[in-house]
Amino acid sequence: MLPTRICYPLFAAALKRFEQLQPDPVDVADAMRAAGLSAELAYHEYELRIPRSRYLDMVRNRYMSLLSMFDDAEIAAGLAEIAAAHPQAEFRFPDRFAFVLGVRRRPEP
Repeated sequence: MLPTRICYPLFAAALKRFEQLQPDPVDVADAMRAAGLSAELAYHEYELRIPRSRYLDMVRNRYMSLLSMFDDAEIAAGLAEIAAAHPQAEFRFPDRFAFVLGVRRRPEP
């Protein structure tokens, strides 16, 4: 799963909405433990490199389900915000994932 904060080059309203809606991996691990599982939480990060025009097209086409919550005018304004904040030819940013592993404990004999 994604962590509660991401470093994607998105517009501020999208990042804020993401943070409001994304479950916290710590809470997921705690819920697993409360259900009787042992739970481990680990984070792994991968660098993404995407050409500017391609990434802006991805946002325009709402590549994340989160972006479906914004209407065309909000997406257009968001694209302008992203373009102004990131003038470089290539976007480079970390794609960070939280991995929660729950394991059922063996009953003691």
